[in-house]
Amino acid sequence: MAGRLAACGYHVKTAHCSMDLDLLRIVYSDLFILMGEALLQIAKELECEIDRNILG
Repeated sequence: MAGRLAACGYHVKTAHCSMDLDLLRIVYSDLFILMGEALLQIAKELECEIDRNILG
């Protein structure tokens, strides 16, 4: 799936759940943290910046 999405022009970041999560005691909050970290890494790689005016 990652290959197909990348071929369509999407930026793809894969996560190795078996290395980053305790698969015997997984909770949804761990998944949110893992996804958030991946999104931050993508933003860094793409040199995205946050408009400070929207932060209040």
